Amino acid sequence: MKKKVSYLLIFGLLFLLLFASCIRQQTPLTISITKAVTGINGVVPVKSPVDIKWSVAGGDSFTAKVVVKLGNSIVFEKSGSNLTEVTIPENKFVNLGDYTYYVEVTAGDQTVKTKDLTFKVVPSVKEVKILSQNNTSVLKNTSKNVSWDILSYIDGREYEYKIMLKSPGKTEFTLVGTTTNKTYEITDLATIGTYSMKIVAVELNNIEVESPEFLFQVANSLYDGENHFPEIGNSSPENNAINVAWENSTFDTNAIVKLSWLATDVDNDTLEFDVYIDDSFITTTESTEIQFGGFLPEENISWYVVARDEKGFETKSPVWSFTLKSNTAPVFETEVASEIVNDSVVKFSWDAIDNDNDELKYEIYSGTQEASTLIGEKYANFFNTENKDGNYIVVAKDPFGGISEKEFIYTAPTSEITGNATVVVYVTDAKSGPAVSGANITLNGITNTTDDSGVATFTISNITDKTILTIEATKLNHALTKVDGLMLKAGEVKDVYITLRKAELNPDPDTQELPEVDFRVYKYNDYYLWASNGATPENKPEALDIDNVVINYPIFVEVTATPVSNDHINIIYAALGKTPGSGFMTGDRGYTSGASEVAFVFNTFDYKGLTDLHITVYDYNDNQIEIVKYLNILNNNDIVLPKYTPADWASYDMGTNLDSYTRRMEIGFYSQGSNIEKANVKINNLIKRNVENKIKLFKSKFNKKLDYNIEAAQLNSNLWVEVWWIPVNAFDPNGVLYQYPNGYNIYRSFDGLNWEKAGYVSQYSKNNFIFRDYSPKLEPGKEVHYGVTAVYDDGETKLHYLGSVIPLGMFDVELTSPSMLSTNVAREPIFEFRPKVYDNSLDNAIFEYTLWIYDLVQSEQHLLPGYIGEDGKVYQQMYDVMGPYPLAVNYASQQWFLLNANGLYMYNEPLAPNKTYSWAIDLAYAYTQNDVSSAISISIDQGYGVDPFGRVDADAFNTFTTGTDIYDTYSIEESQDKYLSTYLFGANVVGSVVDVYKNYVYLEDPITNKALKLKFDSNVYNVNIGDILIVKGDMYSDTSGKTFAVKNVMILDQLSGNELNAIPLDPSILEENDIGLNPYASALVSSSGTITSIDKYGLSLEYDTTDSTASIYIFKGGSNILTSDATIGDRLDVKGILKYYKTYWEISLRSDDDWSKQ
Repeated sequence: MKKKVSYLLIFGLLFLLLFASCIRQQTPLTISITKAVTGINGVVPVKSPVDIKWSVAGGDSFTAKVVVKLGNSIVFEKSGSNLTEVTIPENKFVNLGDYTYYVEVTAGDQTVKTKDLTFKVVPSVKEVKILSQNNTSVLKNTSKNVSWDILSYIDGREYEYKIMLKSPGKTEFTLVGTTTNKTYEITDLATIGTYSMKIVAVELNNIEVESPEFLFQVANSLYDGENHFPEIGNSSPENNAINVAWENSTFDTNAIVKLSWLATDVDNDTLEFDVYIDDSFITTTESTEIQFGGFLPEENISWYVVARDEKGFETKSPVWSFTLKSNTAPVFETEVASEIVNDSVVKFSWDAIDNDNDELKYEIYSGTQEASTLIGEKYANFFNTENKDGNYIVVAKDPFGGISEKEFIYTAPTSEITGNATVVVYVTDAKSGPAVSGANITLNGITNTTDDSGVATFTISNITDKTILTIEATKLNHALTKVDGLMLKAGEVKDVYITLRKAELNPDPDTQELPEVDFRVYKYNDYYLWASNGATPENKPEALDIDNVVINYPIFVEVTATPVSNDHINIIYAALGKTPGSGFMTGDRGYTSGASEVAFVFNTFDYKGLTDLHITVYDYNDNQIEIVKYLNILNNNDIVLPKYTPADWASYDMGTNLDSYTRRMEIGFYSQGSNIEKANVKINNLIKRNVENKIKLFKSKFNKKLDYNIEAAQLNSNLWVEVWWIPVNAFDPNGVLYQYPNGYNIYRSFDGLNWEKAGYVSQYSKNNFIFRDYSPKLEPGKEVHYGVTAVYDDGETKLHYLGSVIPLGMFDVELTSPSMLSTNVAREPIFEFRPKVYDNSLDNAIFEYTLWIYDLVQSEQHLLPGYIGEDGKVYQQMYDVMGPYPLAVNYASQQWFLLNANGLYMYNEPLAPNKTYSWAIDLAYAYTQNDVSSAISISIDQGYGVDPFGRVDADAFNTFTTGTDIYDTYSIEESQDKYLSTYLFGANVVGSVVDVYKNYVYLEDPITNKALKLKFDSNVYNVNIGDILIVKGDMYSDTSGKTFAVKNVMILDQLSGNELNAIPLDPSILEENDIGLNPYASALVSSSGTITSIDKYGLSLEYDTTDSTASIYIFKGGSNILTSDATIGDRLDVKGILKYYKTYWEISLRSDDDWSKQ
């Protein structure tokens, strides 16, 4: 039994051992990632290889598979026997994003897989950083250089960079350029304001990393320092506002709207604002509000302002808009009142208001609804219609058609009076002369004879207050006398004084005839405006109906006298309130002799009620006829109108108050015009525009046309000052606001303190707005002040200061090239000229010239430079410069026109070879101008109309003969010298090419080694180092590169050549001139020295000078290996282009051939 138990125990132990062995054979597979994808700082740069490693436990033989996915897409998969590591190639990671991967292992019937592991593929660029910039604003229409650097996960990777720019007022960035360099020049900066820029690094064509935004300022002036653009806030009216009320309105201006805005400047600069309405410039102001008219109810108005600070930085506001309210009609507040003014006139008055603050005018209707003249007062004067009721309507009107009516009834008083009257006629042979006895006097058909005292008395029965007298007087050996129109009242004893002159030609009264007389009365303003605008019959104003009108304004009385016999008209008199005659005896009256038509001016302010107007006409036999008409003049003598103080033009933005003229030739000594009319060619001339604009503005503001024609000029004078003011009739044409002065006194002063009278101009003269001072006290360069007063019977008003002007001196023009009788002149010459014989009064003047080529030896034609204006007309090119400096005009840079008897044609050819021409300056003047005065010095005017007296002939006409060469060129040294001393209007320059880079060509003079930079509009091809170029263009200062430069370049000629020898570098060639330019900048230079430092863009080289050592930076430029192959301490030979970069000079290598180790 024990044995059996032992067997059982042994068997069980063997079973346990066998079972344990079976369990050890089923150990599971395991995977451990020994190298996960961690990349750089936890990320994988795009297009970078990735390593993954793992280990496997639980099996000696297995198959492993690795799978990498982007989203649901497999980008990499690999499997293999006993595979424990893979390298995933870089081309599998060309897309950004979160990637997953896993490892799967199979051994026998077991398969295990890791969980999904992740990593992120990111751009290789960590950061794009724009390098620090200075605070200098960028000048408008120039360029800005910008540099940047990047932080990359991968050294040596190349990128493309996009330059993105957001211009002022824009909301989106736009692409302005691309480059593979880390520097870029932004051009075409034409808009003033703050720009936002960013640099975008691009790899694999579509992966982009942006820099932070960088701001810089473009202004119309350079400012070195921190400055901020003005800020513009909200507008009033608010943007998109509706139902906006206007300030007021008039019939002349329509609705006047107040516009205001907020504006600040953190630099506390004084701001000025340009205001635009409906995209049209209106005004410049320092205020933040303006009032402007010309609008209609319900009109939509858009506007904006441009704020400008003291440094020239400008900010444009948004475009604001608003809509005006609708119009409301006026309302009468009271009933119409009536007042008896005198025996003939009743005054109706009323009160009406307009809630829109509109100006109101009124019409008053009586009976038949025929309107009276539109009037601006709240009253009207009517003649009484006796014993008759009147039905009236007053209509109030605003400028926009709103009307309101008021009806009323008026009953005229009864005043019919009849009775007897006596007329005593006194007859003498002249005013205060001896009595004429025995004269036959006829009065309204009743005849009497004068006694020894020359008196005839008449008694008339049963007359009314409106009896009109006709009196005739005759006597043998005497001329005829007739008085027609005197009024006689019932109960009156009227004395009438007449003259009966001895006959000069015909003694028999029975065979004599009186002249026929016609006269008309006009409102002064209507007649003056008509007479000032040409006095054409079709535009003549309507005469007053003096029997049915009330007069409260100055008047013109126009008289026409026609002789019936052969006795021509001798004298015409006119007077108010008296019989006219000799001025000594009768005082103020109108008078003319030897004319049959005349117009007299009368101021009616000193009269009231029925006032007799007398017109007296004498013929050469001394026959006289006197016509009397009664004017109903209504002036309120209780109200004394204020005296008028003259206003000035500048205060009303109509131009200057003072204009000084200096002519090189004295008045009276000028020649006749040429046989080809220069009026065919237009010029944009400031001086002519100054006067023309004054006249236009005056007419627009005051509805009056001025007659500017110079009536007389002082002979042998060449200096005068025109003094302008605004006469009273401009502001008060009807004489209801001011007392009309007799005229104006003009005063001058040379210190602004002590005044002397310069002259007097009558209010009733044709040119009552201007005085020309020809005083010999006037001198060039000597400041003179002017003022004006209004002159009245009892004195003159306070002097109104008009300003001061400094007359300019004279100057001549010298033609320097082509010189007189020069030969072999280029067919496209450079014309050089300059002012001469001038004083320092012209130092700050602007000089303007026109140039003319005379082709008269073998032809009859002319050539002139010009351009076609926006109106399609040809304008001659004018050349303007500041100060008395030489000028040079390049034929090749101008558009030429051919002028002959057949017309004006565009001409695009050089001058003919071997042909004789003449050239001259046909217009030359200098001027200064400010808000109140201008001064002009006229040296030459060959018929352009700048000179008020016709023309000032040129002294010099240089004759020259062309050769066969086309171009007239400057060497580079000559062009630099000319640029510093002469205003160049285009230049032709010749030189050798030392480098070509994108749109820049560097040109050097092979003799002097002076250089300049050519800036083309686009990249340059087919130009090689060593080529000799003749180019035309406009010279300018590249201040950032401290080099002379040429823009708007065109290649005229190109020859092959050899590369120039480099200039040995010496500190002396790094010196700058007075304006900060280096004549050797852009030249090819060479140097040898020792490397002292290296960075990624280049290295610093210490080189020997004549007495010490100096250092220069070597920019690698076109060299690919400089910074990698050179080491500190190496001694190098280098050559390259001399350039200035930011704050230092450098030699820019063109290629790897430009440097070598010693």
